[in-house]
Amino acid sequence: MKFSINEFIIDKKYAAVLRNKIGNFKAITNTKKAIFLTMKITYGIVNNDNAMQLVSNNLSMEVLFEK
Repeated sequence: MKFSINEFIIDKKYAAVLRNKIGNFKAITNTKKAIFLTMKITYGIVNNDNAMQLVSNNLSMEVLFEK
């Protein structure tokens, strides 16, 4: 879960961190199944190349507090 006062930007450095986390999860759990990265972020994410390649689902504050 990320908190940001603006849309969150996944830059090249943070994309590498996320790829590392996904790789570690696959190695530890020894899964052969697909991993779907879901980001829960206050105001959503900027749809750049890094986000498009990594993030499967994006949940923003509007979705979490919808009535």
